[in-house]
Amino acid sequence: MGIKSRYEFMIEISHLYKSYGPHEVLKDITVTFDKQVVGILGANGSGKTTLLKCILGILDYEGSIEVHGLNLKDHAQEIKKTMGYIPQYLPLWAEMRVQEAVHFFARLRNVNLKQAYTVLEEFGLAAHVSKKIHMLSGGMRQKLSIALSLMTDPSIVLLDEPTANLDAWATREILSIIKGWRGKKTVLLSSHRLEEVQWVSDHLIQIQDGRLVAPSVESISLKEPFYA
Repeated sequence: MGIKSRYEFMIEISHLYKSYGPHEVLKDITVTFDKQVVGILGANGSGKTTLLKCILGILDYEGSIEVHGLNLKDHAQEIKKTMGYIPQYLPLWAEMRVQEAVHFFARLRNVNLKQAYTVLEEFGLAAHVSKKIHMLSGGMRQKLSIALSLMTDPSIVLLDEPTANLDAWATREILSIIKGWRGKKTVLLSSHRLEEVQWVSDHLIQIQDGRLVAPSVESISLKEPFYA
């Protein structure tokens, strides 16, 4: 049986600490994520991005992170293959064409081109393959970033402020994509915008000064929905 099927896409974090020199960025984070969309709320500098990078296994940390029942430090390479990461801004060469980016990432991640282009079609980007990246709108560029990250069909998707600097229409498009993953993937969505995150999330947590301070959507709710 594969790693995806054994543990139902679960992440378990226990007593997680992360420091940069004397500065403690994450302080005793203990939380479990199941197959759901979880919004991670917090102001800039609160520790959201650091938490995602620890889960990705690209930062050292103290404490325990288990993914699919496996210790991240002991099985980092195996676990990373089950993850997709969408940063706030994916650095792509502006003069590169969309199809060139697809081919590059497909080779990098050992994905066949048919599968790569299937993902591109799902995001409505197939008609734009000959365009240079600088010709795409902000929303299209972000959709491309997400598509490139999903080529391997990851069971876990981490997004760091994916709607930053997007207009309202592009924001809704991106959030609609994320909302469609509910019940299908483990999705961690970092943001400082409560109204957006609440619309797509099954659960919310909040990080303040490196600590987990709000355990559920009930404790940080809005009176009106962001989108009907």
